[in-house]
Amino acid sequence: MLKRGVSVHRGTEADLGYFWAAYRKDGMDPERFPRGLSQDQFLGRLERQIGSAARVDIIVGRYAKGDGFRPVGAVVVATDGYHVFPVVTWFPWASDRNRLEGAAYWLNEVRRSHLAVFKVTMLERGFFDRLCQYALLHRVGVLPDWYGAGSGAMEYCTRLVRA
Repeated sequence: MLKRGVSVHRGTEADLGYFWAAYRKDGMDPERFPRGLSQDQFLGRLERQIGSAARVDIIVGRYAKGDGFRPVGAVVVATDGYHVFPVVTWFPWASDRNRLEGAAYWLNEVRRSHLAVFKVTMLERGFFDRLCQYALLHRVGVLPDWYGAGSGAMEYCTRLVRA
């Protein structure tokens, strides 16, 4: 599954253009980033969103057209030292294969040193169940009303693997 050259690097200022491009293609959360923001307004909001994170990892995957590579997603990581609580943003141009390969690569790397915990909506459950089939995650349980009345969440986590 990971033979296509997926990689991850720490986010830098040079990656901000990809966030802006994703926003312009309606690929960012509209509650956090409403339509019509200028580039400066967008970058200010983005800085506030990721400012308290321990790190931002950029997932790089194969570009659908050609042999090139480009960022396909970003993982904003909060941590308490042992657990990591990632929030993943997939850029609009990421294919389903990019997402699966990128998530698999990132999870494989992070589970060597941390326990990653995800709380996801029921709509995202299929993707995370697929990662469970690859033994990268396991399902912890259901969190009823996590996102409000009648809107539950599923919780998943990695198993710690010592290399």
